[in-house]
Amino acid sequence: MQRLNDYVIVITGARSIGAHMGERFAKEGAKLIAFLDVDQQALSEASKKIKAAGSEVLTFTTDVMEPDAVKSAINELQQQTGRIDVLVNHAGGAYPAAGLENVHNLSELDAKAWDVSVKLNLNAPYYCVAAVLPYMQQQGKGTILHIGSTNGDFALGFPAYSAGKSGLHSLNRYIAVEKGRYNIRSNILSPASVKTQAWDLRMKKSPDVLKTVEAYYPLGHIVDYDDINNAATFLISDEAKSITGTELVLDAGLLAGSAAMIEELTQSTL
Repeated sequence: MQRLNDYVIVITGARSIGAHMGERFAKEGAKLIAFLDVDQQALSEASKKIKAAGSEVLTFTTDVMEPDAVKSAINELQQQTGRIDVLVNHAGGAYPAAGLENVHNLSELDAKAWDVSVKLNLNAPYYCVAAVLPYMQQQGKGTILHIGSTNGDFALGFPAYSAGKSGLHSLNRYIAVEKGRYNIRSNILSPASVKTQAWDLRMKKSPDVLKTVEAYYPLGHIVDYDDINNAATFLISDEAKSITGTELVLDAGLLAGSAAMIEELTQSTL
């Protein structure tokens, strides 16, 4: 059974995780997937995936950090489709703009990098939520899924990015509490490390970095696209109709602890 039959879903960010989620949603029966992104090549490539998977697709060349642009795109989407069932706030990143690669620690972080990181990872999701909520309230149903990060729960580097993702928790709770009466649900899916283009720079510096990182995860591997697709599909489907205001951590056990660290600290084998 297709779990997303006839859904109209809008996803911010058409690259990597966003494109893969869209493809999975299409295979689960979604009627239409709409993408908001400034990258036209990413929009084009994602569109091909969606069409091949059997769904209609709309693309909007939109900077999600600009509230008026977001509102305009969402209004146009509503006019064309008549409804918006799901918003997936996926757009974000630890390296949000060209030239802002000095965001990995507080000592080197500057005000511009902080502002852009927080605007992309927290303000932009709010702009999208503010744009879709009136339509979801009118139709008496809707689902919002934020793609968070374990960085929002734990100090794992990239302080501005982490602060933005942490702020999503508060936004998520407010949506769930204030809009539950309209049958609107809101949740956060927080993956740990995922092999996306975000790792490219680090892998150039150290080709074996992922093998090193995997040693810290209790399951001995990092998260892949299928993991995210499975969890996201569940959270936006009616199977999760009683789940709202919560976080699903997808981290291969990272936040539970690290056997590698325990062994180093205790100098014993587990």
